Amino acid sequence: MIDYLIIAEKPSAGKKIASALGGMAGNFDGHSYKILCSQGHIIEFKEPHEMVPINQIGKLLYLVK
Repeated sequence: MIDYLIIAEKPSAGKKIASALGGMAGNFDGHSYKILCSQGHIIEFKEPHEMVPINQIGKLLYLVK
């Protein structure tokens, strides 16, 4: 089982991380890791009018559990 999944937004970023850690998968400081490279943006910021009101965040967290 992998302890850490490192998600890079670009393959070039994934390669830089891999060169620092010693490969696309392996062990670092006693923990296993795997680097996953995506193609393009994976996170997008919302506009202020699209954000969830603070009093509804608890409802969203309940759905994630």
